[in-house]
Amino acid sequence: MLTRILAFLQGWVWVEVRSTETAELLSRLALAGCRVTDVRCRRRGAVWRMTLPAARTLRHQAAGLSVRVHFGRRGGWPVVWRQTWTRPGLWVGAVLAATLFAYATPRVWVVAVAGTTPVMAARVLSAAEAAGLSPGAMRDGLPVDRIESRIVQQIPGLAWVGIRVHGALAVVSLHRFYGRAPHAGPVTELVASRAARIVRIHGYLGEVLVRDGQDVQRGTPLIRGWTLASGQRGGAAGEVVGGFQVQATGFQSGTVERPHATGRIVVRSYLVLSGDVWQVGGLGRELPRYWRARVQSTPLTWFGVRLPGAWVRVVYTEEALVRVRLSARVAVSRARAAALAAMSRQLEPGARLGTRQVQCRPTQTGAACTATARVEQDIAIPVSHLSPIGIEPSSAVQP
Repeated sequence: MLTRILAFLQGWVWVEVRSTETAELLSRLALAGCRVTDVRCRRRGAVWRMTLPAARTLRHQAAGLSVRVHFGRRGGWPVVWRQTWTRPGLWVGAVLAATLFAYATPRVWVVAVAGTTPVMAARVLSAAEAAGLSPGAMRDGLPVDRIESRIVQQIPGLAWVGIRVHGALAVVSLHRFYGRAPHAGPVTELVASRAARIVRIHGYLGEVLVRDGQDVQRGTPLIRGWTLASGQRGGAAGEVVGGFQVQATGFQSGTVERPHATGRIVVRSYLVLSGDVWQVGGLGRELPRYWRARVQSTPLTWFGVRLPGAWVRVVYTEEALVRVRLSARVAVSRARAAALAAMSRQLEPGARLGTRQVQCRPTQTGAACTATARVEQDIAIPVSHLSPIGIEPSSAVQP
């Protein structure tokens, strides 16, 4: 290995010698300290490789011998340097490449927004650009915290904004507030959102109109703001937890259709760049009617920097629907799961679910289950002048 490295640094050349005194010439070269490798004997002479400094003394060592010397292919660093120096286009290209590399690598060139709609993404990109995050911004020293705060301040309804920088790509992730719809004007009254029995009530501001254990109907006033000296009603705030019973029913047919692979496969390849998709493989092949897709994605990289794109390979496996009859036990189990899922959809976040009861019965076509449970959750809805549920505070049902 060391011999090859030295030969590359000094340069090498293939030498063809035609003579009956080749052995004598090799002996002289060895005594002179010339490096000779890859010797191949021929019918009349030999061929070997030697370094360029040793080749310069070859004619001197061959003096007095009847030999014919022919120099062949050359290589190594001196040869490469000489060839490069005689081609100015290579130097210009290398300088331009180095300049572009030094200018582009420390900067952010792609800003993407994840987990939102195109309209919201456009607003976030505009706010980020105004805060200093745009294509061409320097990656080092980027004020990420200040940019996140500016985006949250400029776009209402955002609970959190995070920015991650990966090489030339900056990804903006955001989460919006999810809760009850905003109401018009100040909150002057809290009313019940549904019929329930009061479990506990905590009035923070205003007059409490109900008590623990009392049954209320939808629209019943729970907490009302005090009447001020000016005749206007003050604000109301508090927490009212009501208990009520929920019921849901789930059905399951005795027969279901299950997919079965037929063995036919369709492969399509796509190139994804900055949100644009181009199909580059599998053109003209129709997809089966029923299929299952398996996606293989390979990110695009450049010198270890991940680019905003990827090669995507989608394998579609054709499937045929086969009707399968379920056992009574499996049908009941699926009907039970459907009933519990329907019950969960009726609850709000933070609701406390009590003891559940599920009753199942067979039907002519399968099974049916009915789930009932006692639930405790916040039932207070803020009201200003008109309630979001269409009941005026003055005409609400009194406790």
